[in-house]
Amino acid sequence: MEFETRRNRQAVLTVGIMTIPDIVFSGVISYYFEWGWIGVVGVFVGLQVFAGLQWILRMAIAWPIWWAMTKRSQTEALLASLMEDSYPVPGKSYRSATQYFEETAMRSDLPIETRLKAATTIGSLLYAKGRFDLLMETL
Repeated sequence: MEFETRRNRQAVLTVGIMTIPDIVFSGVISYYFEWGWIGVVGVFVGLQVFAGLQWILRMAIAWPIWWAMTKRSQTEALLASLMEDSYPVPGKSYRSATQYFEETAMRSDLPIETRLKAATTIGSLLYAKGRFDLLMETL
């Protein structure tokens, strides 16, 4: 409990110290334009609103990047399991999902719909891997 109180006190002190330049700037601007105390308050509130909008804009830019970076490891693991690791099929051992779908697409004893789905899946996997590699190069 003492830690919480100390942390809260430190947060209030930090915010208080951070607003001192805004208060001084508000006072200087109000004095220069002879706006009085209402001007000090108005300029201070305006600065705080501007800072809030700036924070919102910063978060709007940073959030997608943060989200992509947190999802990166999950996506890498998924693509690795599809492209490189063994693909679990009962009774068979395939090197990768692409190998499984390639063999499925080449089998003449299967209906054409199944073969087309397998070929489409291969294309989707390769396209996803290519797009992911491009994204990682960009980041």
